[in-house]
Amino acid sequence: MSDIQQFNLNKIFIAIPLIVIFFANIFITQLRGLSFIGEIAMIAGVTSLIAILIGHRSDIAILSNSENRALLNLAESIKGIALIILFLIPFLFFLYFLGIKIEYLLIAILSCVFAINDSVSSFYIRNGNFYFYSFFKSMPSLILLISAYFINSPEMSWIISYLISLIILSFLTFNLLKDSNLKFNFFSIANYLITKIVPTITALICATGTVFWLFIITSKTGSESAGIWSNVYRIFSLPLIFLTATYLPLVLLKLGDLKKTTKKINHMNKFSIIYISLSCAIVFFAFIAGPEIFIKFTGSDVRLSVSLLITMIMFAIFKNFLGYHQSFFQTLQLDFVLLIILILEIIAAGIIYFWIEANELQIIVNYIFSITGICAFILLIFLIGLSVKYYLFNPKDSIELK
Repeated sequence: MSDIQQFNLNKIFIAIPLIVIFFANIFITQLRGLSFIGEIAMIAGVTSLIAILIGHRSDIAILSNSENRALLNLAESIKGIALIILFLIPFLFFLYFLGIKIEYLLIAILSCVFAINDSVSSFYIRNGNFYFYSFFKSMPSLILLISAYFINSPEMSWIISYLISLIILSFLTFNLLKDSNLKFNFFSIANYLITKIVPTITALICATGTVFWLFIITSKTGSESAGIWSNVYRIFSLPLIFLTATYLPLVLLKLGDLKKTTKKINHMNKFSIIYISLSCAIVFFAFIAGPEIFIKFTGSDVRLSVSLLITMIMFAIFKNFLGYHQSFFQTLQLDFVLLIILILEIIAAGIIYFWIEANELQIIVNYIFSITGICAFILLIFLIGLSVKYYLFNPKDSIELK
């Protein structure tokens, strides 16, 4: 039975959080406007960076390891998150005395919701409990939507929604782990975290690129442009996000049961072919009716040019292409390759921010599209070389990962 045939009705629940997040974003945009959702997008981006640091990409380890280690991996993840938060709190107090607004510090500490949520959700996928996965991943967005309805402040809406989520999530996680070994040994946890340094840095830099691009757009063209950027990304990359949110975890589960490098590369290539085919279809439909789709979903009177829209969509395609390979490369122990490519992207983003004086959205987006496209092309060349190496020299899957 193929991977797609194994995608049975229960696994549809993997897609529910994606649908909830998408429509929550649309409803908030229609309720509060593009500037409000632009600020929310910026908060979410910064929060995701801190969450990656706190969560140390343990979610990928939970998914890609064998099922009998899932609970142990989750316990290690939660203890690692707790240790990082213990070190983070004094640093946040220090920032408070330096005059940083309390709202920003609360947003930073509530990033642990993302980290815990990702680990627990991955545990439920690993054990085939897609109903609980759907609940955990959908909960923060639903509460955020309710908060935004009553509170006309992006920062306070975010803080209240994720504070409520943290309370619920902490209770459910404690109940899940109450029978496991949660003995806290500083040195064993520290050693565990050291093994996650490279994947964490790689994921952090990947997310930093996305947030930095959003920051550049906000600082040079305003919050409304950031809202446009955020909505285009969410609306038109929805099929790609749907693919990576539903099919990718299943591929990672499969990789967790494989020992041969060539078989893992084969699964990676199959996924990439599906991804590229779907990307071509998105660009085609956006070219035909993209501006109308944007107006329909956002309720905005902003009519985007086809060239601006296509350029933004191509960025989303390239960025998602780079992003999902972080998961694959972690299972292949090749994180450093993607890390080098992403560092080049960050350096180029810094050059644009400090040296480019343009303040028009189209010009800024053209720069972003070009740089991200070059990075995606470099990665594609490496993937082709990797595939050729293993298919030609190890056709019978004779190479095993250490």
